[in-house]
Amino acid sequence: MSFDALTLYYEPGSPPCRGVLMFLLENGIPHKIQRIKLFEKDHLKPEYLRINPFQKVPAIQDADGFFLAESHAILKYLIRTRASMVQDHWYPSDPQKRAKIDELLDWHHSSFSWSSKLTVWNAVMVAKFMNQPQSVNIPVVEFAVGQMKKSLGTLESILDKGPFMIKGMEQPSIADLSLFVEIESLRLLPSNVLYYTQAKDRTCSFSLTEYPQLCQWLDRMRTLKSYSPVHQSFQKVVSMLQSSQLKNGYAKI
Repeated sequence: MSFDALTLYYEPGSPPCRGVLMFLLENGIPHKIQRIKLFEKDHLKPEYLRINPFQKVPAIQDADGFFLAESHAILKYLIRTRASMVQDHWYPSDPQKRAKIDELLDWHHSSFSWSSKLTVWNAVMVAKFMNQPQSVNIPVVEFAVGQMKKSLGTLESILDKGPFMIKGMEQPSIADLSLFVEIESLRLLPSNVLYYTQAKDRTCSFSLTEYPQLCQWLDRMRTLKSYSPVHQSFQKVVSMLQSSQLKNGYAKI
């Protein structure tokens, strides 16, 4: 069965957007990309609010005009509607494996995603790119980093049981994909998370190297064919930030 191309409303700086695009590319699902520039407030314009009233990215419009937002919902919709194109390992038909994937996806949003996004948004986007270091609430960032580290420790222990996030699976699932793009975004952080803020003399250390199993898993996920094309612009930003930090005496992440 052939499918007409769907439209993905996309911002390359958004981890959930990158996750959906990687999934589309991995499974050869026809699509078109419509860029939504968050810094230009495209997500607040009336024409986009008709597509996604939640004012976020990603969102999709299927060929029949159906709109859907939220990355996890989009991934499951694509699996159900493009079943003939999607490899089983992404969301296995086995009910127990599928349930464990759902469990991890729910945990991702309730326990990990908020702390990761809060940290990156304040410590990098607001303090560095928006040049508003005075606007960063330092205690909030420090709390978020602590919670983020706890979540990464949980994932580190899960990976003691196998190469991917779901025990007994030898290939990645959509839970791996969703977590991967989130954790990959942490490469934007300097080794002292407060480096770009007005409290840069305070230490709030972070390094993914503290999680060796997680680093090996990240390397496995980076071998996916969709990784490089989706992360080209992201990698340029990471390289720019790391170069700036090295000039000022900070090690790479």
